[in-house]
Amino acid sequence: MGKRIDTKVVEQFAKGDKKAFEDIYEFYKNSIYLFSISLLKNQADAEEVVQDTFIKVYQKIHTLKELKTFHAWLFTITYNTAMKLYHKKKYQLTLEDESFLDTLVTVKDDQKKDYNNQEVIDVIKEELGKLPNKFVIVGELRFFDDLTTREIAGILEIPEGTVKNRLNRVRTSIKPSLAKRGFNPEHYLSVTGIPILYQVFSQYANQVALSKVASETILSNVTLANASASVVKKSNKLAATLAVSLAGVALVSGAALATTDNTQPLAINEILYTSEEYTSAGEPVQIVMNQRIDSQAVSIKNSEGDVEYSINGDEIIFQVDENDTYTIDINGLKETLEINNIDNDAPEMADVDYDEDKVIISVHDEHSGIDYENSSYVYNDVSYNFPSDGVIESVSEGSIQIHLSDNVGNQSEFKINLTLGEE
Repeated sequence: MGKRIDTKVVEQFAKGDKKAFEDIYEFYKNSIYLFSISLLKNQADAEEVVQDTFIKVYQKIHTLKELKTFHAWLFTITYNTAMKLYHKKKYQLTLEDESFLDTLVTVKDDQKKDYNNQEVIDVIKEELGKLPNKFVIVGELRFFDDLTTREIAGILEIPEGTVKNRLNRVRTSIKPSLAKRGFNPEHYLSVTGIPILYQVFSQYANQVALSKVASETILSNVTLANASASVVKKSNKLAATLAVSLAGVALVSGAALATTDNTQPLAINEILYTSEEYTSAGEPVQIVMNQRIDSQAVSIKNSEGDVEYSINGDEIIFQVDENDTYTIDINGLKETLEINNIDNDAPEMADVDYDEDKVIISVHDEHSGIDYENSSYVYNDVSYNFPSDGVIESVSEGSIQIHLSDNVGNQSEFKINLTLGEE
């Protein structure tokens, strides 16, 4: 199984030891890159995620209360960073490229000597290549990155039972092919045989490892970014939001605390946030004070650590990009804001079935729901509205290109190939 870095190294890093940070980077860089490229399937974007992840780790290590949880914390930051980039660029995936292991079926001869049971590994790769990406990612996190099912559930924000079901799907998808080739599935997929899955993902990690140039460039950029951060504690990234006209609703009002000059009690007049049931990511929160406030007296945090903000006189504005609990502390005035109406998840295709001359497609969107008026499909170069019941009739051979949109504008693309086979 994959190893976790010694907590003593994390402790040294938390105390400001730069060499300890470099050790952490070297230890984890390829695992984080593998996870990123598994999620995004794009080399340049994966490298960007690795860089942004380690910048955040450097800047937020002081927010980690339990250093022994560093391993899972690091992968959580990676996942959140990758998902923000995913939704920012509106990735378009097809069923054909849904698995990141498609390129792994053939292994170069010079790699085979590095691993035992290469024929077994090739069989496993072939079967994993047929699975939707969400199953393979869970397998990677469990068998290569040594994360527990509970940790994986926390990172991916899914129930622990879902993690266990996906891991079971990974195992059950492999067993028939192993048995067909004359191998004993229980030998390779039992608790004692799980290292074979570690070898599968190790081969892929070696194939997609960061180049020396990319690795050194990322580390240099992380170092430079954090050198700048030590000089400028708060950025003005959100200054543009000051011009936003907020049609919000007051969520908190009347909180007060006497100031040190005894002239006027400091008070939070109101906290304004858009009142839509669901909205896309990147919504501003406006805190209106009863007097001007010094930036040094303000602290805003979420589960990842410090949140950037801007101040304009008696107004404090910060951006909420994800559902979370935001803790606000203004010179001792403390409030919490629960954000749970952000939908930045694209619609998913849950299942596909073919019955005579019609395709039955199950689609799913966890939050705002499918916007059928703005969803469509193309068959034989003709575009149609996507049916609300998911049934596409009068189709035979060819491909169906499906465009799905949810009610806040998140979009996804899928492609289904139809091929007639003999009974």
